[in-house]
Amino acid sequence: MKKVSKLQEYCERNPGKIAKVSRRLTRRIKLALTDGNLGYARIGVAAYVFLLDNSSSSKDKSYSLNYFTKELIQPPDAVINTLLVEPRPEVRALGAELLSAFIRAQSEVENQAAAVKPLVKTLCVTLVAPDEPSASG
Repeated sequence: MKKVSKLQEYCERNPGKIAKVSRRLTRRIKLALTDGNLGYARIGVAAYVFLLDNSSSSKDKSYSLNYFTKELIQPPDAVINTLLVEPRPEVRALGAELLSAFIRAQSEVENQAAAVKPLVKTLCVTLVAPDEPSASG
């Protein structure tokens, strides 16, 4: 977690680079899933969760949740949706963890309810029928 906290410090010092950090984390998670390396996907999700939790609790609010929105919830990148529709249950659990961190991090001003609603629906569908591919997507 030491390196992830350094990543957070970097984001606080360079808010203009947060979109780049988010793109690279997304790319890393998707590559890890493609390669079947669940460990790297877990690390990427843990980094996102850490950054989201600390962006909302930061006293000076030097970086905002909006910087992460494009890669996390907006199609076509939507890493949360990618994780939720994955057939492996441990990957879907990572998607649920990341979605819950994203929802927890939102303030009333930054509310992204319209974008989150389809992801929650996807999560519910995958929980009800975990062995069947999701019809939404």
